[in-house]
Amino acid sequence: MAVRTVSFNKELQLAKMQSITTLVSILAFVPGLLVNACDCHHNNDAGRWKGSQTPADAVWELCQAGGTCKENGHGARLCVVGDVSQCLCAYDAAKSWQSKHGDWFLWSGMNCGDLTVTMNAG
Repeated sequence: MAVRTVSFNKELQLAKMQSITTLVSILAFVPGLLVNACDCHHNNDAGRWKGSQTPADAVWELCQAGGTCKENGHGARLCVVGDVSQCLCAYDAAKSWQSKHGDWFLWSGMNCGDLTVTMNAG
């Protein structure tokens, strides 16, 4: 039962995120309602993240905690600091920019508005 509850909670959380993403996307096209709904940028330095959790999922987890840092147990540290109202933008950007080549790749520095995401190797 506990496994199903965790799975259901994750599915519910994902459904909420998808609904919010759709709403943000729609509002971004309505002039005057949202200006620069997501304005994310990255450096050109490759960051590596090992483990089963994707960098984007780690960003989302840290955002849910209000911004903090996390180590992956393989020497990398990912931090989310700043305006957590930009977390959905950061999550979407990380999801778009991440890729897997044996381990996970994501830029070592990302900014979405006043939210900063950094990843450092140990």
